[in-house]
Order: sequence, then structure tokens, then C-alpha cells
Amino acid sequence: MKHHPMIRCIAALLLLSPAANCDTLAALRSLPVAISDREEPPIERAVRQWAAASTIDLLTQSVEERAALVAIIRFESDFARYVWDDSERCRVGPMCDRGRAWSVFQLQRTDRTGGFPRAARLALGRLRSAKARCMMRDARASNVWERAIALYGTGRTCEAAFAASRVAAMRELLPIVSQKRSQ
Repeated sequence: MKHHPMIRCIAALLLLSPAANCDTLAALRSLPVAISDREEPPIERAVRQWAAASTIDLLTQSVEERAALVAIIRFESDFARYVWDDSERCRVGPMCDRGRAWSVFQLQRTDRTGGFPRAARLALGRLRSAKARCMMRDARASNVWERAIALYGTGRTCEAAFAASRVAAMRELLPIVSQKRSQ
């Protein structure tokens, strides 16, 4: 079987990238393919997954943060290509919070520049801020991630019914992102 030259380039990059040290890439690969992406060439999806995993690994300080960001991607956008590209479909109509949100993290109240790297920084900053704010309100709470994800998603409150399922997904991703990849 003859492989496209791009596949060899990506394989080399995967071995050299920060994502080679932990398996955020495997977590992203475990996500279901969005219905809108069923025709996307696998090589293009692999490049997006690698770029996202490398960025997340560079920015985060813990496996919990990595798993939380991947869970947010899953529930906010299904890692859909049209959301990643901030296409016209995301800017008008019912998608992407009726055009108010952008990026696979569905960020609002910010300009749409900087692509995934900036979006990941903003999402992580908002997640950390939400976690700190919700901990201030109840330092004894055992469900700090559920509360943080609720505030991330609502922008208003540390309690939301949807947060439990997102944290359950985050916990399922933890063993995957915790694995060290062989060098």
C-alpha cells in the first residue's frame, strides 16, 4: 500500500510534537465524528487532531485540564470541521449559538481571530477562572469540575444540569490523556 507523502510528514511531526508525550491526541481520536464531517478526508481530520492535541498539551498543566478541554470540545462542537474553520455556516443560522460563538470551544464575547491556538488559550483561561470562582463560593465542594464546567457553559452560574454529563465524559477521558506514549 502506497501512502500519500503528507502521511509520512504527519507521522514525523507526531513523533516530534509535545503530543508525543501524552495522549491528548488519542482522546481527540476517540471522539465520534460529527455528522457534518463524514466526508472529510481522514488525513485532514488527523492534521486537525494533531494541531489541537499539540496546542492543548502545551497550554495545560494537568491531565484534568486536558480531559476537560477535550470534553468541552466534544459537547460544544463535536470537533466539527465547519466550526473549526469558523465557516459561514457557523456565523449565521442556528449553529454556533446563532452566530455569537466561534471555535470548537464555542467562545463568546471575543473577536474571532487567532484560530485554534488563541481559542484554546481563551477556553483554558475561562475554565481556570470558572474553577477558581466556583471554589471561592464553596471551597468544600467535592464537585469542583462539575461546577467549573457549569460556569464555563452558562457564563452565569456554577450549577447547571448539563455539567454532570460533561464531567462524566471528562472522567472517561482521564485514563486516555493520562497515558504516556512510547517514544
